[in-house]
This record gives sequence, structure tokens and C-alpha cells, in this order.
Amino acid sequence: MGCMSEHHSRFLKPLRAVYPLRLATAVGITVAIGIIVVALTLAAGDYIAFEPENGTLSGPSSVVSDSGASGGKAVQFGASATPSPPPTPSPNLVFDDEFTGAAGTAPDSTKWAILGGTSPSRWGVECFVNDRTHIYQDGNGHLVETATYNPGGVPCTNGSGLYESGGMTTGAATGGLFDFKYGTVVASIKVPCQSGTGIWPAWWADGPNWPTGGEVDYLEVMQGGLGYDAHQTFHGPTTSGGHWDLGYTNKSSTLWCNQFHTYGAIWSQGKIQFTVDGIVTHTATTADMQSDWTWPFDAYQQRLLLDLQVGGAGGTINNATLPQS
Repeated sequence: MGCMSEHHSRFLKPLRAVYPLRLATAVGITVAIGIIVVALTLAAGDYIAFEPENGTLSGPSSVVSDSGASGGKAVQFGASATPSPPPTPSPNLVFDDEFTGAAGTAPDSTKWAILGGTSPSRWGVECFVNDRTHIYQDGNGHLVETATYNPGGVPCTNGSGLYESGGMTTGAATGGLFDFKYGTVVASIKVPCQSGTGIWPAWWADGPNWPTGGEVDYLEVMQGGLGYDAHQTFHGPTTSGGHWDLGYTNKSSTLWCNQFHTYGAIWSQGKIQFTVDGIVTHTATTADMQSDWTWPFDAYQQRLLLDLQVGGAGGTINNATLPQS
């Protein structure tokens, strides 16, 4: 999320992000968002077969020029693209959450730590709160995160902003409720239609002590693309104490919010491949490291994070557009 881990919605008008999350792995994790179902399996030496980045892209997709993307290229998805279903969890499944709880209940506290308190993480202008208005199961196998406008003020003490929202993690980057190294991660997500014009949905993972432990952003919809660009980004440390970024843009001829899509990555030693709807979109390896860049992804475990941010890299929100689902 670009520096997300470093520093990286009473009159309520809601914006909703519904997440089905599936994490499954054969050396991997699969995540479906809209309702969050998480199933994760990790087993060294196992791989899920996806098309290579330099192969023929399936379905209505192609590589196009994009001056704003790394290397000047982006993957273009056509209007008729059909999302691939989450892969069937492998026998060595190690983490799973189908979000089958009753309507209005919190996600499973043995798997997820909900962001909140007086001084929670703040990456946009949102104040994350732990209540059943902003993060809850809907009773139909979904997790819902909702951002709201609160002109009366928010409970956070660590910054300004008139927005409350929901977010959660699998705990600390190491030694929390769940962390992992290597695997396939996929989430089926339907983002809010104001994404990129004030709303900043993010599905990601990071290691300890950002940027030392690295960060992998499976999905962010941010300002600039007006909801047509889905971003996937790697972050890591430099030897001089800074951080590096490798970012990629996935363009669509229709808004990403129009339907569920699967976003994730295949993580193996020395290589991570981003995926969208079962297609390998971009690949990063140790060979991409520049002279002072350090590849952190073979040294540290990572935790999972799913949150709905407001403002910041998501752009300036127009309160008149609320409510929106």
C-alpha cells in the first residue's frame, strides 16, 4: 500500500465493501472478498498452476502501454471478463474462514483482530472503529466493511477526519493469530463504486518492522484511475534506510466494482506472481532488485490485512455521493 505499514465511515452515510474471502494454498492462500472466506494452506514444493506472465492471457485480456505503470505496461481486462471461482482448497489447508456467522456479528476473533481504539492505524483520513456498523458478517457468508461520514467527530485521537470505517488483520506480523511464508493467496472481492474517488479498499500482507519485512498489496483501488484501475504493488527496504516500490496497474474497460473479481498472489522462494481472475498479471523476482534494494520476502513471515480506507491515496471524497454500497 505504499508506506501503508509505516504510517502504513449521529449522522451516518455508509459506503460498503463486501468481502467473501478465501485463502487456500498449495504453497498458497486463496481469499474471496465480498463475504470474507479465508482458506489458507502452506506446503513447500506445492504450486497451483496459473498461466505464466509471458504466456498467452486467457479471456478478454491483453498487455497495453501505460506510462504510469512499472515498465510502461499494464494488463487490460475486457468488459466480458468472467471472474474465476476461488480454487478448491488443497488437502493441506491451514487457514479458512467462510464468514458463516449470524447477521450482525463480528468476524471470528480467533482468526481476526479488528482495527480500532483511540489510536488505531490510520492510512487515509478514516478512523477505524470496532463496532457492528463498520465491520460485520451479513448472515449470508459475507464480511462487510463500511465507511461512514460522521460530521460530529470520530473517536480517534491520532489525526483529523470525519470518517469511520472497518478493517482487520490476522494479528501481529509475527506471532499473531496467523502469519505465513510462501503460498497462493486469492480473494474474491467486490469493491465500492466510489473506489478511487475518495474510497481506498486494500487487501494486502506485510512483514514486521515496515519496510524491513516487506509488503505485498494484492489489491488497491486508488485515485487517478476513477475506479477502472486495480493496483498491485510490492514494497521493500533499501540498504540506505529507505524503501523501494514496484507497482503495476490492471486496467478494465468497466468499473471493477461492477462484479466480484479474484485478486491475489503466488509466493515462492525468490519470486512472487500477482494474479487477477486466475491470470498471472505481473511477476517480481530477486533479479528485479536494484543495487541498494533488499528482497525481504524469503526472510520474513507475513500477516494478512483487509481494510476500507477513506481519502489519502483514495482521493478526495465527495460527501454528497453518500450513501453508496
